[in-house]
Amino acid sequence: MGALPFICQHFGNSLFPPARNIPYAKHSSSNKSTRSITQIVPLLILASSLLVFSYMKPSTLAPTPQSLGDEIQAYVVERQSKLLASGEASRDGRRFSWCGDILDFLTEGLDERLAARDITFTNAFPGPLRLMDEEQQPNGQHVRRFWTIALHRGCPIARICTLFFHRHDQVKLPQPPRVVAYTLDHQDGEEHA
Repeated sequence: MGALPFICQHFGNSLFPPARNIPYAKHSSSNKSTRSITQIVPLLILASSLLVFSYMKPSTLAPTPQSLGDEIQAYVVERQSKLLASGEASRDGRRFSWCGDILDFLTEGLDERLAARDITFTNAFPGPLRLMDEEQQPNGQHVRRFWTIALHRGCPIARICTLFFHRHDQVKLPQPPRVVAYTLDHQDGEEHA
């Protein structure tokens, strides 16, 4: 994955070969002058440059791992505020039968919200359920780590870990999930979040 971020961030006009003086015939019944491709290619390059420039507006720059992690955490907190105090239902009447239903509720709609800004994930957020990513604490609380990679316009920008705190003997979460975003080259992410 090392070369992919470079390729994704590299914009140049190396895709445009040098123009050659290749004539083409203008289709007309009259015998008007012949144009060369050297007269057309600069216009095409200018047009494509304008498209690339408009594509790279400051509002569409890739977020940093930190800003993306903060945004996802804020979304989860916003959704958490829609739970009843009991933690077993939402304010709109949705009931939860186990803690995993709550995690689904807290993350519901996030993929779509971020996709509107060209941010997607390699695995739907929060990531796949892997049995090896759960540890049980002495107090009976469990911590599960979900991992995925965030992409901006198809280019990897961050490794996202969601720490899901729960108990197997109750539906209510003992504490809200915590989202941690790492740079792509972070070495000890999956083992020590």
